[in-house]
Amino acid sequence: MFSVVDTKVGAFMNPFYAMTNGQAMRMFGDSVQDGKGPAAMHPEDYELYYVGEFDDGAGRLDGVVPAVFVCRGTDFVKEEAVEQERRKAGVFGVQSPGGGGS
Repeated sequence: MFSVVDTKVGAFMNPFYAMTNGQAMRMFGDSVQDGKGPAAMHPEDYELYYVGEFDDGAGRLDGVVPAVFVCRGTDFVKEEAVEQERRKAGVFGVQSPGGGGS
């Protein structure tokens, strides 16, 4: 089982099941690259963690403490795309024309 952490909120999101780290990374990467959800809008705020296993024979959850870091949302985007989005949002101190400092 895997869970995505919203680092701005400081909380794990609902866990999801994947058979391997690679499958979980692909699922997470798809959510970052789809251009629609929060992870796509702010990939720097999201990280994927392995949180445990589900034993489908016994119906038992076995958690991993602490959770094991797998990857970051930014691992799935090109740096220039992230910078462009930040500039559009006015991050990095980019000022609009005519904007002055004090």
